[in-house]
Order: sequence, then C-alpha cells, then structure tokens
Amino acid sequence: MQKLYQKSQILFSVAFIIAYVVGASFFDGLSSAIKAPHLITILFLAILTALLLFFLRNNRLFEHYGLCKAKITAKKMLFYLPFLLFACMNLVFGVAINFSPLQTALFIVKMAFVAFLEELIFRGLLFKAMAEGGIKSAVLVSSITFGIGHIVNLFNGSGMTLVSNLFQIVTAVAIGFVFTLVVIKTKSIWAVFAAHFVINAFSAFSAEVSFYQHIIVAAIIILVSALYCLYIIKFVK
Repeated sequence: MQKLYQKSQILFSVAFIIAYVVGASFFDGLSSAIKAPHLITILFLAILTALLLFFLRNNRLFEHYGLCKAKITAKKMLFYLPFLLFACMNLVFGVAINFSPLQTALFIVKMAFVAFLEELIFRGLLFKAMAEGGIKSAVLVSSITFGIGHIVNLFNGSGMTLVSNLFQIVTAVAIGFVFTLVVIKTKSIWAVFAAHFVINAFSAFSAEVSFYQHIIVAAIIILVSALYCLYIIKFVK
C-alpha cells in the first residue's frame, strides 16, 4: 500500500474504489446465497476499514483526509439542515418494515461501514488526489463517480429496479456535490459521514414508491442541493 500511495495517490484511490465496489458487491451476493444477508459483507467492510485506517494512522494522514473536527461551526453551515431533509426523503411517502429485526440491525451496521468508507474514499482519498490538478475537476470527478458507483445495486442482490437505481444515481450525484463542498469548507468528513449513514439507514424503512413519486423526491433533492451549494459557495468562507 505504501509503495502504491507514494507512486500515485490517484491510483491508490482507484484501487480502493475497485476493492470496495467489487468486494461489497461480491460479498453481498455471497451473504444472500448462504441465507445470511449482510453478514459476510460486514466482515469484509470491517477489514477494509481497518486496513485503511491503519495505513492513514501510520502515515499521520487522519487530518489530511478529514478525520478531524470541523474547522467551521455548525451554525455557519446552517446546522446541516439540508442533510436532515435528504434523510427524510426516504420516509416521505410512507414507512414500512422491510426486513426482520435481525436483518434490519445487520443492514444498519453495514450502512455505517458503507457511509464511512464511501466518504473516506470519495471525499477523502479521491478528492485530495484529484484536487492537486484543480479543485473544480476534483469536485466533479468525486461527485459523479460517487453517484455512478451506486449502479452496483442492480447486481448485488439488493432487489432494486432499474428505475429506482437510475433515480438513486441522479440524487447521489447531487448529494455528492453538496458533501464535497461541505468537506472543502469544513476540512472534515464527520458531518457528511453522519448524514450519509442516516440517509442509508432510513432506507431500510422506506415504503415502495411510484415513478412519479421518484420524480418528486429527485426534484426536491436536486433543488435543495443546488440552493445549499450556492449558499456554501457564496457565504461560507
């Protein structure tokens, strides 16, 4: 890992993205095949998280990649209220019990690892590596790859339909822009990690929605994302 990081931080980031996406998808399928949904995936994500944190700690890179306290007060960031709205969008058209209590608990644990790894990889490793070539391109690449990465949900046994997945990708790109700008301003990934985790966890209780309801949710998320981005760019120094 050390040699790859020293050779190219971009390649290091891409390697972790591939390991995460391919590994999570494979072990999700394996977990489902052995009738233990999420369990094997949790073990894989825990190992991947430990490896990455061990590497960052040994190289004193925690603060460099946002594993530190925010440099800007929550009040200046409007107390991250748009994040709460993003999370509530999963429940706006009803609440449902989609899994057994054990499956729900395992799903929420998995989402904690997913949120942490995705923020550390996309808003940490990849963004920092790309930012050396320009902030604007780094924001674009980090946000778009984060959104497109959700296409794996079509193939990992999640049961997600094509329409649902397409809307998920679009909204993930919009939220990705917000998360990246927040990390740029606060120098920390903790707020976006917490929001990401709650959004994912609430999805365990979301009711099935229609095509038009998907459009409404996506439109609200895109609009709020755009307004919050404008606020951050204009008023948060």
